[in-house]
Amino acid sequence: MDLAENALDFHDRNCVGCSERQPVRLPNLTELVRQRDDEAAQNESARRVHEAAERAAIERRTATRAALHQGAAHHVGGVLDLLDALDRTQSEDAGRALAESVRAVPDAFGANVRQQIIAVADAGGEVRTNAALSALEAAGGDAQMLAEVALRALARGDAIERAGRVVAGNIAGAFTAGLDVATLLAGAAAQNLVWLARPVSERFYREGRQSEPAGLITSRQVAADVIDVAIRTALRHREKEQRRAGAYAVRALIHAGDRGAGLRFVNDLIAAFSLPDDGYEDGEASLTVARVLAESLTGQLEEIDRVLVATAEHGGADERRGVLRSYVAVFDERDEANRRAAHKPRDAATEVERVAFARILGVVSRLPTDNELLREACDFFRDTSPVPWDVMCGAAPALLGTVALAADELTGQGRKSRLEHPQPEALQELEIASRHTLLNNAINFAMNSVMRVAATHPDTLVRDETIAAVLETLEALPDRAEVLRARIISRLGALGARPVAVALVLPWVYRSLTDPSQQIRAAGATSYGRLVAEAGPDSLPSLVHETFLVLITDPFVVVHRAALRVLKEGYLPEAFLDDARARVMHVIVAHADGEHSEVLALALGVWLDLLRATNRNTPAKQTAVVKLLRKLNPSDAVEFIRRGRGGIREATGYGECVIDLLEHPETYNASYGELIEELGVLPNVEVARLAGRIVEAGMTISSVEPWRSGQCLQVLIDAQAWEAATELANRRAEACGTTRDLYPRRLQAQLDAAMIETESAAAKGLVDQVVAHAQRARELLRQIARDAEENRDIRGIFPPVRRSPAGD
Repeated sequence: MDLAENALDFHDRNCVGCSERQPVRLPNLTELVRQRDDEAAQNESARRVHEAAERAAIERRTATRAALHQGAAHHVGGVLDLLDALDRTQSEDAGRALAESVRAVPDAFGANVRQQIIAVADAGGEVRTNAALSALEAAGGDAQMLAEVALRALARGDAIERAGRVVAGNIAGAFTAGLDVATLLAGAAAQNLVWLARPVSERFYREGRQSEPAGLITSRQVAADVIDVAIRTALRHREKEQRRAGAYAVRALIHAGDRGAGLRFVNDLIAAFSLPDDGYEDGEASLTVARVLAESLTGQLEEIDRVLVATAEHGGADERRGVLRSYVAVFDERDEANRRAAHKPRDAATEVERVAFARILGVVSRLPTDNELLREACDFFRDTSPVPWDVMCGAAPALLGTVALAADELTGQGRKSRLEHPQPEALQELEIASRHTLLNNAINFAMNSVMRVAATHPDTLVRDETIAAVLETLEALPDRAEVLRARIISRLGALGARPVAVALVLPWVYRSLTDPSQQIRAAGATSYGRLVAEAGPDSLPSLVHETFLVLITDPFVVVHRAALRVLKEGYLPEAFLDDARARVMHVIVAHADGEHSEVLALALGVWLDLLRATNRNTPAKQTAVVKLLRKLNPSDAVEFIRRGRGGIREATGYGECVIDLLEHPETYNASYGELIEELGVLPNVEVARLAGRIVEAGMTISSVEPWRSGQCLQVLIDAQAWEAATELANRRAEACGTTRDLYPRRLQAQLDAAMIETESAAAKGLVDQVVAHAQRARELLRQIARDAEENRDIRGIFPPVRRSPAGD
């Protein structure tokens, strides 16, 4: 924000007429005010000169029209009157009336009347120019005259949409008739035609429109050099929407059959990548430029690809990212509204798709040090459904190699010397953490792409070949590649949808369950769960299930946590449930101290599920779970209650546990609502027993989120705990104090108390008290209405701004 502007605003609000001001140094307020006032005076003078010239011009045109009006036919005189009204008022109604009158008798006007319409069009202004052009078209003006007037309007920037359509229909004829269209187009006129090629998205503050490139396309047929210069100017403009318009202009030429447009502007399109950009409004302009380059590849693949490759090798970071986006955009099909089209996997790729995919794969397989470039390359592999099957099949070896390289870099990350990294240590750690995230994404997305081929390719032979390639990679990994081996193994189970695939991956899954490495055993547990989900529990030998059960009591947390997660999904055959339940109990005992809170919460949830599955769930066991809940971190305990809602409500002490969590200082505010809802479903007798604690809990959390005490109040009202509800309502009113800003809240709290006391008295049959409390409630309602009316202005969403008299 401009500091000078703020200082002047302060001056206007507070300093006008003040006799105490003393200049301190330059620049000071006096100097700023003088400069501002001088500029305002100059602008005012210029405005007056312009208005005087405008009035004089209107009077001259009016005099000419008055001369023509004498002796003119009735309908001609009417048109002149309408033209006069349009000229003076610039009213849209007058413009529509003029166009309709001319359209009714288009052949009845001579050259003099047409000249007057042209004069009004040339006078400028959006409404005048638009209406005059419409009238000239309706009057049947010749192509040269229409094109000339429209080009002048484009040069001024008036009614450019109408002018663009007029140019589209008449510029060819005007050129044939001898009009110097190149001179008229040069500069602003051609640039506005480029601007019209850009579609405008509808927003709540503006209307949208489709791309209107017809004027641009026809103009290039008669003035190619001028239009090309305008497009290049737009593509190299620092304003991103101008570059977007330039890109759409190139796209319009390509769609109009100009196959050489992409190559002709390729350097200008690439130059747009390095100019200032942002993601606001309609997004980055570089994305539009990239999509246009992607379309250009279809027409001249070899030539444009050569330029893009050279740019990727020798260009800057922004240009390299732009080149990558261009290849990615080949697979990003969009409709006219710029929405992504639905993708149905195809078997065979086009040559453009083959080249583009190879370039993208080349980027990600090199794991470039440019993290932004790597991030966008990885994002492409997040969803490879638009990529045809044949190129995906051929990419499996390269993707597996990328996985190996990324895993190797992960194990060696952070070992470089301080001389190689002169930044502060904290910054180094942030950069290393960011790089780790990218490398992990590269591994995950590359593996997902390979697994997609192995699991869903329409040809089962290709699936089996891909699975074999994955297993060969596993076999070839050195012992030190433990992390990578674990990642691959964890995904093998997802391939078990067919008996042949199960036979291929099962030996590796079984072997991993007994591997010496804890990471491999954890990955094996995950893969086992996926394999059971895909193939079904009965398709695996009992020995595999029994081996998995051993992992539940594995001494390493990472292993038995993975096994518990598998059990949570319910993948174990029924015959092994009792054994699993006993083993999970051992895990609960081992973690009963709560040191690994998330593991204890997971084990408790699995144990309850197994108890229900084997019909062994009892209130006593639920009570034991509630006691252990108190060992958990508040966030884990709240999550346990949320996920297992209703599963332990019969347990002794459950209500107290929920209230303790509600009052715990480490409980997240966002969890209050769910905990209060849980209190609300308890039996009324239980709520009544805990009513005093609910009152205290409501007041405790009201210091953080005041409305939560109202939710606690509703729980007490629903359970008809009238005395506690009355106490809470009164305490809410007292907590508001006597400050003016909280007065409405205090009145509402007092009204709640009066209403509750009315209900309580009615339940007890105390008629006199019902009448007294009801009268009190009515009086409070009147006070609330009176207060709202008296303070309506100052309590509005946007209170009026009070400025000093000097600033008005």
